[in-house]
Amino acid sequence: MIIKQTCDDERSCEQFTGPYRNRRLDTDFRHEFQDEYDCDCGGGLHGGFHDSFGLLDDDNFKDGHMDMNFKGCCCECGCSDTSHDEICCCKVGPRGPQGPIGPQGPIGATGPTGEMGPMGVTGLIGPTGNTGPAGPTGSMGPIGPTGATGLRGATGLTGNTGATGATGVTGPTGPIGATGADGATGPIGETGPTGITGATGSTGATGATGDLGPIGPTGATGSDGPTGPTGATPVITIGTTVTSEPGTDAEVHPVDTPDGIELNFVIPRGETGPTPNVTVGTTTTSEPGMDAEVHPTETPEGIELDFVIPRGATGPGGGGGLLAYGGGYNDTATTLDLTIGTFQQLPIPEAMPQLNVANTPADSLTVSESGVYEINYMFNASASLGAQVTLAVRQNGAPIPSTEEAHLLAVGIESIYSGSVIHPLSAGDVIDVGISSLIALSLTLGTGVTVTLSLKKLD
Repeated sequence: MIIKQTCDDERSCEQFTGPYRNRRLDTDFRHEFQDEYDCDCGGGLHGGFHDSFGLLDDDNFKDGHMDMNFKGCCCECGCSDTSHDEICCCKVGPRGPQGPIGPQGPIGATGPTGEMGPMGVTGLIGPTGNTGPAGPTGSMGPIGPTGATGLRGATGLTGNTGATGATGVTGPTGPIGATGADGATGPIGETGPTGITGATGSTGATGATGDLGPIGPTGATGSDGPTGPTGATPVITIGTTVTSEPGTDAEVHPVDTPDGIELNFVIPRGETGPTPNVTVGTTTTSEPGMDAEVHPTETPEGIELDFVIPRGATGPGGGGGLLAYGGGYNDTATTLDLTIGTFQQLPIPEAMPQLNVANTPADSLTVSESGVYEINYMFNASASLGAQVTLAVRQNGAPIPSTEEAHLLAVGIESIYSGSVIHPLSAGDVIDVGISSLIALSLTLGTGVTVTLSLKKLD
């Protein structure tokens, strides 16, 4: 059996032993060999020959030597087995001419993947060619066998970013590496130029108060001020008289009143004897700000009291009452017809006491002085229909917001609503009370006082 192959590379086989030592052999046969290629005339191949294609067996080549590309096998002279002389020779003749290349044999089974070789140097990226027109999409053919990996093409255009994949599981934290040794301290650099002065900081907190210094010398006494006007003569009244136990001191407790002073007495009860007769002796006026005094003097009939009363300080000018007030009210039964969304003035024909407030125009109050006023109002009525009405005190025809309130009136049942607010008014303002409804209805003001409106100037 002679296997012919094309010799692509020839080399000396000096390393081989046997009759083919120093012959030039081709090395394109794809079998794996080791060091020796001797045939074993006694029992088959040996020496590490490996037939990876499974083309040979021991019987074909025992008792012979082989060349590298399996072109022949020669038996040793005197071999008893000559059954394969058609493929073996004992003597080497001249090499004949190379025969024609035979047809390519079938592709053998894929061998095991060899180890990956080192990565070659990355070649330069060629220029990107112009994109050709898109051809029509053909029908999908059957999937062919995987071809050999072609050369790396030019980098295509960047595709759209795909959706973010799910976050993988966090791996375990690796151990903390050992702290490196501190480097040597570098030399101190030259002092840089002085920087710009920063902004002044905020004032710090006030420190603790220091100890009180020594009291200075008393200043010279100032001259007496002018004597004030003589105050009104105080009115002395006797208040309560309480009897204490015998042997205790008599007491007088003066209490200032708007007109003078009131005296409250504590008189000890005598052991036995007539009831003492208390008489008022002299009354002396002292300077403003001094304490009132009572000097009791025993008399045969009882006790005489002499008083020292301080003169009161001069009060401010003017009176202390309200500077402006007034009001009006209604106590006459009447019926009012309300139209939709329009304020109807409530009647207050009767006048209250007044000062700088006039009951004009009709059912209104006009103030004469500007200031802050207390405004009080009241309303009591029943309706022909159950409906919500809005009540408000008006200033020159406009509702005062703090007085505007909505109420639900019941049919035939009187409802009372009142309020009090503080509001600034100007001289000449006209104040009245108004009511409106979202539907047309009749209001009944019964007997007694049903509407009131009053003003009091507070400042």
